[in-house]
Amino acid sequence: MEFSDLTVACLIVVSFIAGFIDSVAGGGGLLTMPALLLAGVPPQIALGTNKLCGGLGTSVAVLNFARRNLIQWPLITWGAGFTVVGGLLGSRVILSINELLVGKILVFLLPLAGLSLLWKKKKNHAFASAQFSHPMRIKTSLVCFVIGFYDGFFGPGTGTFLALAFFSLLHFDLVRATAHAKVFNLISNISAIAVFGFSQKILFSLAIPMALANMAGNWMGSQMAMKKGDIFVRQALMSVLLLLFVSLVGKFFSQL
Repeated sequence: MEFSDLTVACLIVVSFIAGFIDSVAGGGGLLTMPALLLAGVPPQIALGTNKLCGGLGTSVAVLNFARRNLIQWPLITWGAGFTVVGGLLGSRVILSINELLVGKILVFLLPLAGLSLLWKKKKNHAFASAQFSHPMRIKTSLVCFVIGFYDGFFGPGTGTFLALAFFSLLHFDLVRATAHAKVFNLISNISAIAVFGFSQKILFSLAIPMALANMAGNWMGSQMAMKKGDIFVRQALMSVLLLLFVSLVGKFFSQL
């Protein structure tokens, strides 16, 4: 599968912007997935390529947040297994479905994922205490499994859903909720990457340059997230998402 230099350059730029947005507000996959599909990458390969790109990019944001001691590691240890299982199951389900049907599913899931960006967040709560209580364990288990499955099955908006869950259910402040979301997002990405890689659904000629750009965007975005928050990024994302969604619907409905 070959692509023009212009197409690759555009994907690299989109991946950088997506990494920046993803580290601040989540939802970077809402840019990279439509971009890959519009470039002509088959849906399942686009999903695998996006997983590798996003996973490597997210790892940079995780390192940035960890350096600032914004991550509660007992919670991560507890929820990791649920995230891995959810991600593996979601990836297996999507790979067992007909490729054309995958394309239809992506078209209809994209606006649903985008709705997460319109969710009004309350003001920041105080960070949960270091004590990892039983209710927190139950909530963490449920959140990690459900969103891990979603991440393996589709992906875009996962970081936003996770941040919202930690913010509203575990009462973390927004920055720390985002930091924890990035860690679990990375864990579910790793399991999904393993499935897509084993099934040869990753296009490395695009994944590598896009991943490098995504890592740079994640580094810059996570730095800003710890200083300014995500309001202006969410507004920009919704504008770009609307344009990409219109193009994506046109592409798939012209084939259906």
